[in-house]
Amino acid sequence: MKIEGDKAEESLQEKTDAEVFAALKAGRSQALAILYDRHAGLVYGIACKMLGNTAEAEDLTQDIFLNLARSCLRSQAGIPAHLPEHLGSLSLFGSAALLAESTALPGTGQSGIAG
Repeated sequence: MKIEGDKAEESLQEKTDAEVFAALKAGRSQALAILYDRHAGLVYGIACKMLGNTAEAEDLTQDIFLNLARSCLRSQAGIPAHLPEHLGSLSLFGSAALLAESTALPGTGQSGIAG
């Protein structure tokens, strides 16, 4: 037996990223799960390659999607023009930030990488 929420989620699954993003802005929590299912592999793959640590890559992936949802609900802005590319960039920059933190010299906040 299908319930009404299942039908709504099925129809949302068939929508474009822009339509799912609009549903997220409207407060439909299943929209975040749909965006996650569509794009988490990209975000996680980039983070995993850059960080070399699956646990950190998983954490970063979750953080990126939670921040996407928070910013979506707070902002009047629409969906980024190319959501996969936007999420990929967030993964790259997030990974780079984590790498920079992990190489910081103790007590200085400066990177120990020569350059």
